[in-house]
Amino acid sequence: MMRKHRKRGFTMIELLVTIGIIAALIALLLPAAQRVREAARRTQCRKQLKELGLAVQTYYDVYAALPMGRVQDTTDSHSFAGWGVALLPYIDQRQLSPQIDAAAAAAGGSVKGVGILDLPIRVFRCPSDICTVITGTSNYTGNWGAGTVDATLGTTPDTGILLPPMPDSRYDGGGVFYLNSSVDFQHIADGLSNTILFGESIGTAHEINSRWGGTTNLEGLASAGEYDINTNMHAETPSALGWDSRHPGGALFAFVDGSARFVPESIHSDATGDDSTQGLFQNLSDRSDNQVVDALE
Repeated sequence: MMRKHRKRGFTMIELLVTIGIIAALIALLLPAAQRVREAARRTQCRKQLKELGLAVQTYYDVYAALPMGRVQDTTDSHSFAGWGVALLPYIDQRQLSPQIDAAAAAAGGSVKGVGILDLPIRVFRCPSDICTVITGTSNYTGNWGAGTVDATLGTTPDTGILLPPMPDSRYDGGGVFYLNSSVDFQHIADGLSNTILFGESIGTAHEINSRWGGTTNLEGLASAGEYDINTNMHAETPSALGWDSRHPGGALFAFVDGSARFVPESIHSDATGDDSTQGLFQNLSDRSDNQVVDALE
């Protein structure tokens, strides 16, 4: 008589052990995969900042000055326009410039409300940003200086009427971008490689205050070294006044020489002192404080 052999299956214990091993492997591999993806996003963000930095270099070769932080002139067809508008021809967006010119002329000499400025442009957006609002937004702001950005500059109280360009020291925060600014390399006494040009600026998952085309005040176009890196992002209502990033441990910055570097959030920062006692981060934000800056990466 032949004996029948039953096929042996997995027991419940064996199945649970197998599932546990698979779950453990996933738990080990997932953080590594996330780190790899973030490293790739950080590399892309750095490339974009470098692209913007090189665009500024090309702009400088043409005009012998850096772009205005924001145009503020009743006689200029680009009033309210930010530095991003000036850089369009140098970041492969030349076709947008005549469209903005025509729209601004039709709007009475201002880019305020011009729909073209709502276009999402890749080079202005960090790949790590989680904000769902992409119309006209930017993750990069210019360097106002080591002090506080006065976001009200450029409009008369209550009315919002445009002011003409004025050689007023209020407009200069010590950085390289401010209202009607026209900074040339001779003004950057601390050296092009030691002076911040652009830095990262983020908002929340549903709101971002920085815009590449322009705003009704300076906030959203320039940030200040008064605020420590990545402290603003934890505020209840984040603004564009400080530099912050989704990249762990610090933020990426473009410098006036066209380079792009990562600055750790642990960098010495002290905005309470004068030029000789303030922190290293404030030194990087000031174009001419005559302070020696240690090398970054």
